[in-house]
Parts: sequence; C-alpha cells; structure tokens
Amino acid sequence: MFEPFIKDCTGHQENAALHVGHSWLPDQLQVTYRTKDKEVKRSARKDKTQYLEDLAKDAEKAAVLGELSTVYKITKQLCRISNAQTADVNEKKGDSLRTEREQEERCVQHFKEVLNCPERDVIANSEILEDDLNINTEPPSIEEVRNTIKSLKTGKAPGIDSIHAEMLKADLDTSSKVLHNLFLVIWKEGDIPSDWSKGLIVKLPKKGNLRNCDKWRTNSW
Repeated sequence: MFEPFIKDCTGHQENAALHVGHSWLPDQLQVTYRTKDKEVKRSARKDKTQYLEDLAKDAEKAAVLGELSTVYKITKQLCRISNAQTADVNEKKGDSLRTEREQEERCVQHFKEVLNCPERDVIANSEILEDDLNINTEPPSIEEVRNTIKSLKTGKAPGIDSIHAEMLKADLDTSSKVLHNLFLVIWKEGDIPSDWSKGLIVKLPKKGNLRNCDKWRTNSW
C-alpha cells in the first residue's frame, strides 16, 4: 500500500527495486538495486512535493470561493501528512527553534512583518478630473443591506465572530435594521470596528525548505 502522493510509476519502480535488493545477489544486481533505490527515492520526493503543491492550490481556490469547509479539510490533511516529520522553524539568524511555543511566536512575528505594511511617507497626489463621475456617495439604504444579506451563501464556515449567514437570514428584518444602523455610524464617523481588521490565517506550504517562514503562503478570512 503506497502513500497517496506516490504515483503508479514510482510504485512499480519500488517493486522492481525490491526484487533485486538482496545481499546474496551478484554484484551486478546489487548495483542495479542501488540505482533503482535512488530513482525510487528521488521520484517519491518529487511526487510528494507535487502532491502538496496541488493541495495548496486547491486550498487557495477554495478560500477565494469562500468554501472554508474545504480549506479546513485540506489543512487537516496537510497536518496529517507532516505530523510524522515536522520540520523545526528557524529564527531569522538561522538557528532552529525546538519548542512549539517558540515556533508559533516566530510565525506570528514573520506574518506580522509580511502582512502589516508600513504607511507610505509620500501621499498620493491624484489628478482632479474635469468631469464628475456618476457615483452614488449617499449612505447605504436599508434595502441595500437587506438584499446583501439575502444574497449571502449558506452552509459556509463563519469568521472569528462566529456569525453564520443562516443567523442573519433567520430574522431578516431585525438583522437588516441592526446592521443598517451600524453602517450609518461607520459612514458618518469614518471609523470601523477594530474586530473587522482581524482575521484567521492558515499556513500553506510552498516549495523549498519549510524551516524558513518565507516558504509558507497564507490564506486569511
């Protein structure tokens, strides 16, 4: 029984190597065995890398489509594959971090640096258009809020607020009024709740040395 990422051709190569891998066989067959053994290991590593890369791409597509249950399943599958051989995370200087807490702190530090870009010193100087664009700049109406809630997809995992679309649709009138009042305050004051700037981050492996935090991509929602 081969691993799920082992292709058929690699499996056949392994069977061929096992048939010739005995100590009592002539030297010529021993050379053949060692050659086949190297080919099998090289092919298995290549298959596993491609398999993980395909899973990561599937998770990215699912995240874009809002299919968080699929993202969760793929993440769980990736964790099962890497549990047996979990690579240590390196510090910036290259030293290995052994404890789980140190590795988590290093990942948090890395993604804060990557995702939180500093504000630019130079303010953009946009040109003033001669013709005004026909854009509605009025606050959102309660009907717009209502229609948006009705268009939400059901059966999706919630964010960090644990609010499902089904909860908002259960009492459409109440949820529309509450959210509409909140949006009017935000529109008037120009400030959004701090919780809206938070999100859940899932790490997905890229190609290369996974001890380096740069070799991980992220999906957030």
